[in-house]
Amino acid sequence: MNELGKLIRTAREAKAWSLPQASAETGISAKRLESYEQGEQLPGYEHSQKLVYAYGLDARQFLFCGSGGQEPAKKPGKAENSGMPEGQKRTMRSVYEAHIMQFMHEEEQRKNHDHDPCNRQK
Repeated sequence: MNELGKLIRTAREAKAWSLPQASAETGISAKRLESYEQGEQLPGYEHSQKLVYAYGLDARQFLFCGSGGQEPAKKPGKAENSGMPEGQKRTMRSVYEAHIMQFMHEEEQRKNHDHDPCNRQK
């Protein structure tokens, strides 16, 4: 389990949700949630958003908690074992990082919009 997996599991447990309950709340399959918690996969852009919102996490903490250079574990049959070239793996990580930056920008915009007195509902 990596740092991101620990954070995801801890947040779910803090809500006292089982994996099936978390799946219902997030719209992410229980199997996929478990793979994120175990560090076998990284959540993509949409799943990152769903996890942050459903679990009430700080987006920056969520997105950068695993920045200690720790790679997620891979199950046999995943990209690590399929002969994917290292360059393609780096490209995939770069795309993921771009999604993270987009997500953070949207989260900041949402917070600014929510705090703007002109945007409040009466």
